[in-house]
Amino acid sequence: MSCVETPLEAAVRIAGSQAELARRCDTSQPRIWQCLNRNRIVPADLVLPIERATGVSRHHLRPDLYPSSELSPTLERTITVQLSRKQSFDSAVNPSSIQGAAS
Repeated sequence: MSCVETPLEAAVRIAGSQAELARRCDTSQPRIWQCLNRNRIVPADLVLPIERATGVSRHHLRPDLYPSSELSPTLERTITVQLSRKQSFDSAVNPSSIQGAAS
């Protein structure tokens, strides 16, 4: 048995019990038990309700679905460059040529 608390175990502890977490998330206690003991993964449809009910972040519950809120510097540069290219293109297009093409 692991001594490290999983995010779902933390959510159960914060809620007070599996039954209380289930009630707050509008699901059943056996479903919470199954996530803890069988699946070992939080189903996608429970991530946001658990976050709202306990404050355990969606990133911690399912990092595969909700990556860290901080963008990597490379990704941030890519987004910035793509946005600036789009803005340059949009300002270079003559509005009358768009209207003529639409007719």
